[in-house]
Amino acid sequence: MTISIALARDENTDPDYNKPVAIKADADGMVAVERIASQSFAHRLEFRIPTKDGFITMCDYASVNGWNGKHIQTWLPKAK
Repeated sequence: MTISIALARDENTDPDYNKPVAIKADADGMVAVERIASQSFAHRLEFRIPTKDGFITMCDYASVNGWNGKHIQTWLPKAK
């Protein structure tokens, strides 16, 4: 069974939430996403995403707290 989860970068836990990134994929275009323990009580799920410059943390979109003036990023700006 395949499950799809919309991921987001949350300004509440990631001050670089809107910075461009270059996601690192293998030759088949697959990204080795790793589920990690949540660093925020609000996030149900968190994932470590490999980039060409290290890793970023993303959470499930449904857990993002964007109601108090904070922002999220679901479509990632691409690093050149």
